[in-house]
Amino acid sequence: MIILLIYRPPKPNPSFLPEISDLLTSLCSTSANIVILGDFNIHVDSPSGHSVVDFLSLLECLDLKQLVKVPTHTRGHILDLVITDSVPITHLQVTDLGVSDHKAVFMELAFLPPLAKSKRCMRFRNWKKISPASLSEDFLNLPAPTFSSVDKTVSFYNESVSRIFDLHAPIKMRVVAFSRSAPWFTPELRKMKSAGRILERRVRSMGLTVHKLAFRDYQRAYSNALKKAQSLFYSDLIDKNPGNSKHLFSTIDHLLKPRAHSPNETTEEQCNSFIDYFKTKVNNIRSLISSSSTLSPPILDPPSAPLQPLLCFSEVTQGEIEAIITQIKPSTSALDPIPTALLKSCTSALSPLITQVINHSLQSGRVPPAPNIVILGDFNIHVDSPSGHSVVDFLSLLECLDLKQLVKVPTHTRGHILDLVITDSVPITHLQVTDLGVSDHKAVFMELAFLPPLAKSKRCMRFRNWKKISPASLSEDFLNLPAPTFSSVDKTVSFYNESVSRIFDLHAPIKMRVVAFSRSAPWFTPELRKMKSAGRILERRVRSMGLTVHKLAFRDYQRAYSNALKKAQSLFYSDLIDKNPGNSKHLFSTIDHLLKPRAHSPNETTEEQCNSFIDYFKTKVNNIRSLISSSSTLSPPILDPPSAPLQPLLCFSEVTQGEIEAIITQIKPSTSALDPIPTALLKSCTSALSPLITQVINHSLQSGRVPPAPNIVILGDFNIHVDSPSGHSVVDFLSLLECLDLKQLVKVPTHTRGHILDLVITDSVPITHLQVTDLGVSDHKAVFMELAFLPPLAKSKRCMRFRNWKKISPASLSEDFLNLPAPTFSSVDKTVSFYNESVSRIFDLHAPIKMRVVAFSRSAPWFTPELRKMKSAGRILERRVRSMGLTVHKLAFRDYQRAYSNALKKAQSLFYSDLIDKNSGNSSTCSPL
Repeated sequence: MIILLIYRPPKPNPSFLPEISDLLTSLCSTSANIVILGDFNIHVDSPSGHSVVDFLSLLECLDLKQLVKVPTHTRGHILDLVITDSVPITHLQVTDLGVSDHKAVFMELAFLPPLAKSKRCMRFRNWKKISPASLSEDFLNLPAPTFSSVDKTVSFYNESVSRIFDLHAPIKMRVVAFSRSAPWFTPELRKMKSAGRILERRVRSMGLTVHKLAFRDYQRAYSNALKKAQSLFYSDLIDKNPGNSKHLFSTIDHLLKPRAHSPNETTEEQCNSFIDYFKTKVNNIRSLISSSSTLSPPILDPPSAPLQPLLCFSEVTQGEIEAIITQIKPSTSALDPIPTALLKSCTSALSPLITQVINHSLQSGRVPPAPNIVILGDFNIHVDSPSGHSVVDFLSLLECLDLKQLVKVPTHTRGHILDLVITDSVPITHLQVTDLGVSDHKAVFMELAFLPPLAKSKRCMRFRNWKKISPASLSEDFLNLPAPTFSSVDKTVSFYNESVSRIFDLHAPIKMRVVAFSRSAPWFTPELRKMKSAGRILERRVRSMGLTVHKLAFRDYQRAYSNALKKAQSLFYSDLIDKNPGNSKHLFSTIDHLLKPRAHSPNETTEEQCNSFIDYFKTKVNNIRSLISSSSTLSPPILDPPSAPLQPLLCFSEVTQGEIEAIITQIKPSTSALDPIPTALLKSCTSALSPLITQVINHSLQSGRVPPAPNIVILGDFNIHVDSPSGHSVVDFLSLLECLDLKQLVKVPTHTRGHILDLVITDSVPITHLQVTDLGVSDHKAVFMELAFLPPLAKSKRCMRFRNWKKISPASLSEDFLNLPAPTFSSVDKTVSFYNESVSRIFDLHAPIKMRVVAFSRSAPWFTPELRKMKSAGRILERRVRSMGLTVHKLAFRDYQRAYSNALKKAQSLFYSDLIDKNSGNSSTCSPL
């Protein structure tokens, strides 16, 4: 893409039109995807002069389009132009920034950013840390397989090798950037670059003047080294090719006009060379066969040689396999499951298993299928119109091999499916065909939902940087969405999801990062955390430079850190025991935790609360039943008077608007997190909202049903054999789910005895990747699944969606509610839908939804407002220390830390002293702290 920036002075210039004509003619004839921007000082909105008419005629002749349609000057003329031939430009806006008589023109070029292709989430094993001796010992300890099938033998081999490798070198993930270094970028320059990064980190973390001066000197030295290495490389290149004009001209062309490396060009060239090579080789062999058959047919087919039928292959021995392995080259391919050097060092341990796999394959006459095949490419076969023999043969071949072709929409501009995605069993999702406008073939995007999860302590997080999104531009993009006209809710939801995802990808594209989740020990203090960070810096220095001074410093750090860990742990538990001298329960739990530490289960408190709620309601129901039964025994005439005729309840009486307003005004001002509107704001807009609420309630009373609550997920161990519906309880339970339009998604046994007891029930929540895995810790298996909603954050953080209710004017809000049209629906669902959409639309105008990642923590009961103010002041001081690094700020922050620590201790001591004094006789309140 070529972007041309032009400025034309406002004074008349007769040579402008011929010059711009020559420039645009040469550009349009040699290049595509042209964008021309600038202040032309031509009134294209009033084409009355000859210069304007000639300029617009020139653009029309060259098939160029001028996209700015609104005035860009304060006097109402269009002077700043955006001209292009075929580049897709979106969100073109003209905004007056108030800094000039010209307005600013904003736009977006709908191309993929180059950074997206340069990063990848890599999965790797650290093969260098594996000990061949211990690896061979583990291979020798494997049980001998007794399978008669080659598939089972290969499966046993793969699982055993993977399990052993996970013990010695577990799989790790890292997001890396792929870039090709320049040919003149030497290893010395790479070392200098690494050293510069260390200096840069020191400058950012400490901010000392000595580090800044050192970094400035490094930058000068590194810049000179870059120039010197580049000059020396090209000088040697020119000196070594004095008579090679082609090489010299290509070198000069690369220097004057460097271009980005395209990995597809080299690959295509190699493929063509491979094809030409094998075509030539096959033709030569055929010519030799034909010539030899013409010259000496008796040699090719002697009549005396009897045909021997091949009934079976001869088996190979373990010695032959070991000889083959020892003779192979030590080079390793990226497709090899084991590095060649490691395989050769463990030959004696692996050769029996490999021999058995090969012999099984020879006996059965087949090779084990390669699992998880994905074939991508431009096949140039019209699979959407199978009229020719080649297409029919190709599709028959895929059917015989049990392969599936997944692309069902045209991938070419002429309406044919040429680019295919073929697989056997790999789960491929989100397959989309998009026209990027750069070729006659469309791009095919997809996701492979096959990467196995990492260890529980690590996770590859997908996130968006919501803080960098401008709410104004995001709201504008949402407002520019076309109104959906679908009659199906599925299509509407799909349109909504795709549109929102596309807009978010423009403003905050999804990034990936491998993070580790771990819960710190209670005795792990902030000082230890700082020591740990300093140790990591020292460790990186040792690995990058390898100097003796760094090694000695790192050794001293390890000793100090180990002593600090022991000291902190001992001090923590000593204080804990001293503070609870008479609390035997707390002391025993502490000793049990020291002797047998276990992972914290976040479900324990929740389960306890649920059980207490269930017991409370059971008791309440039983009490009510006992009261009813006792009253019916004592005074039956009161419960069932014979003189009172039964009046059948045909319908509910409707409520009036005044009753609803009276109820709203009497409710408490407290607000729950489940409320769609804050209670105070609801009460201030009662007169505006009450007609709509009244109509919703009356529709519900008339129809006798409440609108269903969407997005329900019910999980748990039901202890009902839903896989064998023979009893009445199972039949009734399944009938209940069917009546409520709920679906049970678990289809495989979740108990070791082969029954489905643990259920996942939902109405419309999209649940994917549901797997049942036996972890070996219970007779019940674990059920894993993914909810296709926004990805969850860490357990201590949550992505909150909120509105700024305080900025809403109740008067203007009430006015908007009063201006709503009166609904005339007879259905409660339609009325509720109208109510929800109207209220949401009005709230989006007054207080649009915002998103923020917040950390949830419950303050201690002794944490007073004064301490909160001190904490906020300390954060301001800490930011000053990090940003400026002045000594005066460091001293002030140190004094603040002392004062804040003393205030914390004093507040905690005062709170518990008052608590004990106020409850001197209440033993239940004076429970362990």
